[in-house]
Amino acid sequence: MLEIAYAANILVVAPMAYVMFFRDNGVEIIFGPHITMSEGMRKLVASMWTAVVLLSLAGVGGGWAVVPTLLFVITDQI
Repeated sequence: MLEIAYAANILVVAPMAYVMFFRDNGVEIIFGPHITMSEGMRKLVASMWTAVVLLSLAGVGGGWAVVPTLLFVITDQI
């Protein structure tokens, strides 16, 4: 069951991280046109999402060892 949560995390967060890194208008695509973000902030957010994806990939194989990743993602959304 935990692997499903990690897989869902990967499916949702990986495309957002990709768009933030590789699209010039990534901030507008993810957050909407009313949000302005500096280049440094864009890279920071994209790096955080990439770290979440990498830890979720580890969680698919590692199970309970990286449960704090899920807790971080859940509490970050509140």
